[in-house]
Amino acid sequence: MEWLVAVPWIFAAVGSMINSYHSDKTGDYKWHLAIPIFIGALFLAISVSLGSAFPVMALLTLSLGLGFIYCYSVYWAALSSYAAEDVLAVSMGFINAIGNLGGFVGPFAVGYLIDKTGSFVMGECVLILSLVIAGLCALRLKR
Repeated sequence: MEWLVAVPWIFAAVGSMINSYHSDKTGDYKWHLAIPIFIGALFLAISVSLGSAFPVMALLTLSLGLGFIYCYSVYWAALSSYAAEDVLAVSMGFINAIGNLGGFVGPFAVGYLIDKTGSFVMGECVLILSLVIAGLCALRLKR
């Protein structure tokens, strides 16, 4: 049963390699960032709506929902092509610091919402909204 934990991450690893390869081949960062993020939001929403009534389908849609991870390597490649060379290291450090802050605030906020509402749905909706906002930000890139 423990192998079920690996299923979403196997999807994420394969999808990340495919997305990175295609992004390098086409030179397009905008859509290789935005599409996986929107797909992640969609499948996370489906996973939440299925809930515990259909655990296998919820796991499958959660696995597909990890699509937002497909864009991680593309994101760092895009940053290195957009940022000037003299500020690239500072930019990467700042973004990493904000990401670490999000790693603290995100679970805290979701836990708070779960405690206040008595359901995980509202916390997950905040995560879905965050993915949609991130996808919209990715669409603002020039290429």
